[in-house]
Amino acid sequence: MSPLKHLLHEIFTAPKIQRLQPYTTIDPLIKPLVDSLSLIEDVTTIASCQGHCAGRIEAPYVYFQAPLAVAEDLIKQCREQRAKFHTSWEVHGLFNEKFQLTYSLHAPVYTANYINQGCWLLGWHRSRVNQDLATLTEIVNVSPFKKFEDEISRQHQEKP
Repeated sequence: MSPLKHLLHEIFTAPKIQRLQPYTTIDPLIKPLVDSLSLIEDVTTIASCQGHCAGRIEAPYVYFQAPLAVAEDLIKQCREQRAKFHTSWEVHGLFNEKFQLTYSLHAPVYTANYINQGCWLLGWHRSRVNQDLATLTEIVNVSPFKKFEDEISRQHQEKP
């Protein structure tokens, strides 16, 4: 899709879609990443957004709970594979209302600028955001934790 079509979609079509779906519905462009994270043992996704420049204006993010080792591996992979991204992605630790450690996976440039430059970043350059989300999904899918999970599944299937 051309940048102009992305922009028009984000300004006119996406807000209508948002209004029609329940708030609990996972945005389609971030759903593969959320689903991949959820397949890792002891990871629970709490909230997410693919990023919107109109309607419910929000920068792209995934908020999740996970063992520290998973978060460490994710940020390590994001930093080691920085060249594959259009912008830097980070994992920040936060304590929730129950004082449990949770994490936010997000791109600081989008988080800091989505109000002022949202149409430019999340509309005109939507394809960059989409490519970054696909790269994050790929990183999670080849995570050592995912491989460990796949190995356990395979062993359970082989047992009589």
